[in-house]
Amino acid sequence: MLTRGKAESRQRQNSCLTVLGDLRAAVIRWVRENLRHPKTVACYCKRLYGRSHTCGNGNWHGVATGLSSLNQNWFGKAPKTALTVGGPKGEQQMSTVDLPLQTLLGYLQKLAEQSLSLWDVPEDAVVRLINISENTTYLVEASQGYKAILRIHRKNYHSLRAIESELAWLEALGREKVIRTPDYYLGRNSCAFQFGKTNALIDGRFMVLFHFVDGNAPDESLDMTYGFHALGAIAARCHDHAISWAKPTYFERLTWDAEAVFGPAATWGNWRDAPLVDRDIAKVLEEVEKTVCARLAAFGKASERFNLIHADMRLANLLVGQEGTRLIDFDDCGHGWFLYDFAASISFIEDDPRIPAFKDAWVRGYRSIRDLNAEDEAEIETFIMLRRMALLAWIGSHIEAPEAQKLAPEFASVTAKIGKLYLEQCKMLTGN
Repeated sequence: MLTRGKAESRQRQNSCLTVLGDLRAAVIRWVRENLRHPKTVACYCKRLYGRSHTCGNGNWHGVATGLSSLNQNWFGKAPKTALTVGGPKGEQQMSTVDLPLQTLLGYLQKLAEQSLSLWDVPEDAVVRLINISENTTYLVEASQGYKAILRIHRKNYHSLRAIESELAWLEALGREKVIRTPDYYLGRNSCAFQFGKTNALIDGRFMVLFHFVDGNAPDESLDMTYGFHALGAIAARCHDHAISWAKPTYFERLTWDAEAVFGPAATWGNWRDAPLVDRDIAKVLEEVEKTVCARLAAFGKASERFNLIHADMRLANLLVGQEGTRLIDFDDCGHGWFLYDFAASISFIEDDPRIPAFKDAWVRGYRSIRDLNAEDEAEIETFIMLRRMALLAWIGSHIEAPEAQKLAPEFASVTAKIGKLYLEQCKMLTGN
């Protein structure tokens, strides 16, 4: 015969098992629709139900372990609908990370429109979305030819201190006439960054309003060797400045090293979670990861090799106009190997047959400003591979973005092909 205390205990246990059963079905659906790895399940479960439904121990590890059979490829599917699950009292719980992209963009559009008053912009100014990546970027236009660029930062990607650090480097590069960089507007409160939120985006976002830079990126359908020569020279100037610049005491930026790409808390996620990474592809890329990490460890992080870099120095971020050539979009700038800047310059086109010519042009441009020894040049392929693996992870963790969806179908298989060639080159270099 059950005592009242034992009966209540059994009732709580049965309730907990029911919740876990319902949760298992919910998580299966979520993993399938959002292309996430089961290792992330525990964190998601905790966010859905909190500690009140964890059988008293506040630990969802057992739930995630029980779902280990889900470690399969649910690939080729874009997210359909966001998972919305009732909480302990049946209420609907949803954060902005769960929102379908179009819904989130609608909220961000409203935030952009409402936030213009934080700066001294014309009253008739309107905003138009022009880019979706880590952040959302808007063109601000008004009468009499007014133009500006509004960047709304992605939640939890950069801290306020990191944003201030980016702007500090931008300002220093321009002030010291290293390269031409975009200026930014101060808000009505005399701050470079602003913070805004709406009823729908109660967690808010950081924002920066940049001057509009008139110009065009080099035409990628034409001979791009000149553009890569210019990129090499610009990179060299930035690297020289990074070595000599006395960074502010508050300086904080991302680090782009092997740990950031392959570690347990990789910045863009686990490449194994990317679309269409099947068993054969994973086998090749596991060997690539091992080889890249070994070579980078041997290469080292001496300050003349590893320092502050732009980290996204593509031709698309180089604007040529009447006022000269300007480098834009420092949002990914951080600590990394200097040669990573070349790898970033060929992002998404690493298999283009013109890459050897582009690399030669970049190296010549770089050497016109700064020394690059033969040993460093020989390691460029490793940084290309590091960047490619990072981009594979980026596609998996940003599958809601239009660019990621467009690239996803063939990116993993092409990455494996590039990886095989890289491994063969490494074997030739080492004589193994």
